[in-house]
Amino acid sequence: MQTHDGIVLFPQSHFLNFLGSSTSPPKVDSQIKYHDALKSFELFLSLEGITIEKNILEKGIYLDSHQALRLKYWLGFTYNFMKSCRQIPGRLMNAYAREAQLRKIRLITKNGRPSVDAAYVALSTYSQRVQVVSSYLKHHYRFFGKEMVNFDRSGSLRNELDEILKILKDAVPTGKPHESQISSYPQSRWYQIIELIALKPEEAFLTRGGKPSTNLMKHQLVALLCSEGLRRGAVANLRIQDHKDDGMLLVRGNEQYWYQVNGGKRKRGTASLKQRFADPRESVFHFMINPLTNFFFKQYLTQRKRIVDKYGSDRTHGFLFIQPSSGLPYTNREHVTETFRLLKEGLSAKQLLKIDDSDPFITDTGNNEYECRPHVFRHSGVCERAINWFHTGSRAARIVQELEKINAPRHIIDELRTIEISKDLSALEKYLVQVFGWAPESEMAALYAKRVEKIFANGVRSDFHDLVIELKNRILGSNHA
Repeated sequence: MQTHDGIVLFPQSHFLNFLGSSTSPPKVDSQIKYHDALKSFELFLSLEGITIEKNILEKGIYLDSHQALRLKYWLGFTYNFMKSCRQIPGRLMNAYAREAQLRKIRLITKNGRPSVDAAYVALSTYSQRVQVVSSYLKHHYRFFGKEMVNFDRSGSLRNELDEILKILKDAVPTGKPHESQISSYPQSRWYQIIELIALKPEEAFLTRGGKPSTNLMKHQLVALLCSEGLRRGAVANLRIQDHKDDGMLLVRGNEQYWYQVNGGKRKRGTASLKQRFADPRESVFHFMINPLTNFFFKQYLTQRKRIVDKYGSDRTHGFLFIQPSSGLPYTNREHVTETFRLLKEGLSAKQLLKIDDSDPFITDTGNNEYECRPHVFRHSGVCERAINWFHTGSRAARIVQELEKINAPRHIIDELRTIEISKDLSALEKYLVQVFGWAPESEMAALYAKRVEKIFANGVRSDFHDLVIELKNRILGSNHA
């Protein structure tokens, strides 16, 4: 193994030769990738002024935590970019700072790497580099490192190495979603959006020509139900019998009624907009909506009755949302998507989709706007409810009371009673599972819990309940004026 300067490195060469007899070599595409990873590592050591052997002898470590963190960033850069950092003063530290900011904002994109950039290698290359360097460091310890220190210090050196390996392991995306990939609006922007929907629907729901929609109350209710944290399919699938006067909803499949609407035809694939329902994995559960949403729910029921009466007979099969032009229920969930197409026009006109510079989870990607989709409203709603849970849940009694309302299993209630909720993520996960109907083994509750823990740690608190009460009172006040 030779460096970029032509120097033969014995430990790296020993590692490469040993791979042929290894029972568990790194999963790397080709021999070239091994050399690429080791050359990248050697160049990192050179630029950082690090000598592994000197660190071991003098400090009893391979790398300190800051160096390990920079190595994690470094392995994501292309080799040409790495070499340019030798030639251009300041480029290396600027690259580290940029990568740190990107990771702070988000693991970005679905594969966990920053968006396409000439300075970055592909995810597969990055993952293989991390595996090779980690394997090399373990090999170095086995054949060289522990021989360089006294026996009583070899265990400490190994522990230090394990910390480095953990940092590198955490750098590789697992394919699972990360809490920073949940798309939601910053809290202050979220409150502005809800206020616009509630008080000025004629400005919120606009056609592409800039005119208000003719079905404003329906759009208000659809958007507010999504803002509660319900999925698009669950909203489209609601029947009037699923709603109680106090705001309790029964979220369920209602599949047998959908067959009646569609003449007995079975639904299409789960990815289709023609599917009325929420994901079929979603369980039946009770869900309490807030007073503002419940107010609009009742208002819409009054409007819905007028539509049904207009056509002389009830042909709705009990489904909540019906078409004003025919009195028939919508046959799929596309109408929910249409609500958000109209809402996007209104929010864009009000500059409410412009990305907030202070948003800790997303940066301006060049589109200059947040998405306006049902799932973003769902994420924002779940986060807001969970923040409120953290805010008010310093004692278990409050959450126990809410879980009792929805008939949560007794063993969960008893368990939560003994937990200091505001400091225990597992308690928040259990709460989210019960409220939003996830399966116990679902990772989504843990994802939201981690997200909200970070939001809460930044000092964000929830005033959402006060906001919806205020908005409802303002609407009632204007109606009586």
